[in-house]
Amino acid sequence: MEKLYMNDKKKKKIKIDGTSLLSFGVAIFAIVSLIAAGFNQISFALPAVEDPLPDNFKTKEFSSATDMLFSDTWTGRQIDMHFAIVDGKNIPVFCLQQSVSFADDSQYYKKSEEPINDAGLLYLMANLYPNVTMSPSYPIQNAQLNNNHQIETWITQAAIWYYLTSTSTEPQYNALTSDDLNKIKNTHAIGFTRSVLTPAQMTGYTSYDHTLFDSYTVNSKSINKLIEEAIAKKGSPATEMNVVSDENYSISEDGKYYFSSVINVQGSVSDPSLGTYKGFSVVISNAPDGTIITDENGGEIKNLDNMAPGTKFLIRVPADKIKEATQISISVNGNFETYSGNRYSAGADTQEITTVKLVSNVVGTGYSFEIAPAPDTGITTTSTIFFVGLIVLVCGIGIVYANAKPVENQQ
Repeated sequence: MEKLYMNDKKKKKIKIDGTSLLSFGVAIFAIVSLIAAGFNQISFALPAVEDPLPDNFKTKEFSSATDMLFSDTWTGRQIDMHFAIVDGKNIPVFCLQQSVSFADDSQYYKKSEEPINDAGLLYLMANLYPNVTMSPSYPIQNAQLNNNHQIETWITQAAIWYYLTSTSTEPQYNALTSDDLNKIKNTHAIGFTRSVLTPAQMTGYTSYDHTLFDSYTVNSKSINKLIEEAIAKKGSPATEMNVVSDENYSISEDGKYYFSSVINVQGSVSDPSLGTYKGFSVVISNAPDGTIITDENGGEIKNLDNMAPGTKFLIRVPADKIKEATQISISVNGNFETYSGNRYSAGADTQEITTVKLVSNVVGTGYSFEIAPAPDTGITTTSTIFFVGLIVLVCGIGIVYANAKPVENQQ
């Protein structure tokens, strides 16, 4: 890396000998004047939501008797299978309001101003069907009746309603009673008829010692455990981008380049279970030709679109291109994978539906500094050597005179 002279704004004892005097003299006139416009700049915000579904789509409700799902304990209450039709495919969607009717064969539209910003709901849905595979802890009875993911659909929808009733203060989202919640938690199996279910009509159960919320697991966690964790996570998820630098500035020994201090880009997700920081990209603006980004060893970083997490860098600017104070800026975009979801509605008094997916998001922040040209002293290297020699000569004469004078007095 280029040898640098640092201005760290700290008092230090500097020892100067004959070999370093010239270099020091040149460097002292060439210290870079930089004014930071916000070191430690932070962007802390929700990422822009990338749509798991298009802005509008047609819906489809159950198409057969086995798409109407009934609990063995929550008698008389059914959960129906609902789908968004996208490119000819049926994508499962889930209802947010238990007491509102679903609009079958209707055009649903995204509620752009109301994305799902509840970390608990995002976490719960991200860990339920269809985003993950649920596994029963024990062999289930009548598994052939679960030919269209009926068990997973019932568990997911029931868990969403359970969570919303437990956490929301809005009546349209907490319409279930404590008795409803108790019956949901104690469901052992589901069937496809409103009448009292017989063992031959039920699927999902392992035995009456285990409920669906206990016996089905995701990553070794029961559905009960997932709901508990989701309730604890309720709040707004956020991604953070932080550009960290300090007030040290430098110039290369040969005076050809100005260097910023080391810049450290930090990214994180407020809850690691809701997403991952993947890296960042950098764009330089208002910089003179020849400005580049280097690593800490002085090597040029050419791929600025995909910089790995933890990468530190410097900005190198040709000194001869700085004729006046110049504000140089960089834009930093953090790349994240996060869970996101939207609300969709077919109009007033219709059920809100949603789905959640892992998507790529970008969160931006920036950093800027001002660089000014070194003052022109008008002294060339030759002149500097001449003046240094002259000073040494004058000092030598003074020393000789001072040593000789006492001898004359004695005479």
